[in-house]
Amino acid sequence: MAKKDKQVKTFHPFTHENLEIKNELLNLARNAKLQNKDNKLEDNLASVLIYSSIAEYLAENLLQNLTHFIKTSSYNNFAGILFLEKVSEREGHMTLGAMIKELEKFSFPDKKDILSCFNGVCSSRNRIFHDLAKSDIETVTKMLIVDLQIIQEKCEELITRINTIYAGLGKILLPPVQETQT
Repeated sequence: MAKKDKQVKTFHPFTHENLEIKNELLNLARNAKLQNKDNKLEDNLASVLIYSSIAEYLAENLLQNLTHFIKTSSYNNFAGILFLEKVSEREGHMTLGAMIKELEKFSFPDKKDILSCFNGVCSSRNRIFHDLAKSDIETVTKMLIVDLQIIQEKCEELITRINTIYAGLGKILLPPVQETQT
């Protein structure tokens, strides 16, 4: 059996891959929340899961972008003689809490508000998932009503804030596209 060749994935800063599925999931979470007048447990849990997943993705994407530019900058500034091979000991899959701790080490536009949003999502999500099996249905339903609202608001704010800073950072950090004349 031949070993499959590893494909090298090209890094595209300040972009989101598979945007169609992310938008579809986001719309599903928004609609489940809007159409859930009876506060059905399964609809609320689905929304919490989707919004939490999107927040985790945004944290990971932001961390990857910041790490990429730190590594690239150190390599370029020191002619490849001195550079950062590894910014974090925990590179790879991390929890949202671990990614927040890593993001705290960086300086970037709107950091305070973005980290506040991530922390809001993280604490509400943790409260739900850690107490879900320990509580009765009435307590879980009340908890979901309160925490889903927090998670939704913070996640929607994260989407707006991160996309705004990505647009600005892209203009500053990425080389302008050269038009070719024919």
